[in-house]
Amino acid sequence: MLFRSAVVLVDGQEKGAAPLTSQLCEGEHVVELRSPDGRYSRRVDVKAGQRVEVTMYDSMLHMQQE
Repeated sequence: MLFRSAVVLVDGQEKGAAPLTSQLCEGEHVVELRSPDGRYSRRVDVKAGQRVEVTMYDSMLHMQQE
């Protein structure tokens, strides 16, 4: 499944279109992609200074702790 025109949500709030680079506060977050092709979600636990990459086919997210 490819994710065309995917919208990125973090903890239920829309953050923009994929690919997306964003900063997050330390802690657990739910990252979700929504597109006409379906939905994908993943729980991530962000530590201070850590870079977390969530990749699914042609959509990529980069999350960093603030």
